[in-house]
Amino acid sequence: MSIDPFFSINKEVIASDKQTLVSKTGLFGFFLCSFDITRGLQILYSFPKKMQKNQEELDILKTHCIWKMEKIPLRIDLKFSDFIYSAFQLHDSLDEEIAATLKRPLYGIVLKINKENRPIPSKLLLNFKLKIEKEVGSKLKILSKRKAIESNPIKREKYKKLSNEALYLHNHLAQMWNDFKKQILDQIELFPDTEDITLEKSSLLPQDVSSTATNFFKKKISIRTISSEENPGQIFVMLVNQKDNLNDVIIHVSKTLEFFSETIWVQELPEWPVKEELILEFSRSDFDENYLIKISSRKTTVDIKSIEIKARI
Repeated sequence: MSIDPFFSINKEVIASDKQTLVSKTGLFGFFLCSFDITRGLQILYSFPKKMQKNQEELDILKTHCIWKMEKIPLRIDLKFSDFIYSAFQLHDSLDEEIAATLKRPLYGIVLKINKENRPIPSKLLLNFKLKIEKEVGSKLKILSKRKAIESNPIKREKYKKLSNEALYLHNHLAQMWNDFKKQILDQIELFPDTEDITLEKSSLLPQDVSSTATNFFKKKISIRTISSEENPGQIFVMLVNQKDNLNDVIIHVSKTLEFFSETIWVQELPEWPVKEELILEFSRSDFDENYLIKISSRKTTVDIKSIEIKARI
């Protein structure tokens, strides 16, 4: 058998280039996922492709807080081992609400990033998300439908047809991912010795977690808002523990600013009994404001709630 030495050298160069990209950017890859209450989490696409078949990766993604959230313009990071799984929800601009049903699943992207690398500028992360929404957001249902029938022999013809359409989307996603990595490399080369001090990090950064999936749709904490005619400028938010007695509780409130969030305050409680109410007080401003309330117990996220405080009239 003859061996083409030039082909061998090229393979080594390509492998070396890929390793250099990972070491400089910290980007190991990304996932495009769907989530619905019938099938749970589904990985529709990954780069590199082998991550899609990794059960450990699937288990980690199932625990990500992003799938618990209602429609929010926010990045949420999950720390796991030596990596950060940075996730965004994706929405078609025509969608008014996300149902997370089999016919209308929730879509999201998750980036796997080395924790030791320099933080990726917020603007680049946001632009990557918006580009995917704009260019392929309306076509994501093709990947979801294809995934739903891939093991159904009766629908092989339909699967093949969807596969042809999916191939275009896969190539498009791969190109966008390569463009994103080049943007980060350009940023590093432009500012090689400086930190991105303007980076806005998500304030919702859970501690390292186990790979056990959670029932995300079981209501653990209920929430309702109350206002009064006597004091219309104040809004009271009532949280009720609906499940079990909680110990070592942390109530973390953050305010969303554009596509990221800022911590407002953190309250620690030694105990929160079942059916007991907690009341939080918010003041109206001249603008509509959005908040996230994260409830943790013994370093485990119990629930995350989003609320909107309307501007005073």
